[in-house]
Amino acid sequence: MTGNTQTVFVSSSRDMSEWAALAIEHTRDFAARHGLSDFRTFDYRDIDPADLDHAATWQDAVGAPSRTDGALTLVLLGERVGTPLPSTFALKQDIYDRLMRAGHTWVHVAGLSAGPLQSGQVPLTGVLFEFFDAFLPRMDGSHPGPLRVVFKGKADSAGDQIG
Repeated sequence: MTGNTQTVFVSSSRDMSEWAALAIEHTRDFAARHGLSDFRTFDYRDIDPADLDHAATWQDAVGAPSRTDGALTLVLLGERVGTPLPSTFALKQDIYDRLMRAGHTWVHVAGLSAGPLQSGQVPLTGVLFEFFDAFLPRMDGSHPGPLRVVFKGKADSAGDQIG
């Protein structure tokens, strides 16, 4: 990636597909209006349920917000938060350490969290990974990007109020 590329990382679950499409459309319109010629979006939609190994395909194809030179990360949370990531997930140790350092023991990371998923815990999914990866400081204390935004709205219509 060149130093001048402006990247917007958009992450959503399947029930937020309409919102994700709108977010991408508006970010591209913004770039066009402001003459940002070296602009791109990463569009990751956690297609819950999915018949794929996220560790092998999602990580290789999309990456992580903290590992891109992103201008903005948008995580669109609806009623679903995606498919639980398998214990083979490539960045599980990094995100587990960052979650524990921040005191987020309620997120269960397959293969690292003690025991099976407990009552009061949620499994780490692709969308939750991207939220925490963009939100939590890296292990060296630096922040993943200059701006992180989370939209939370109703999944049934993109015309609903953003809450």
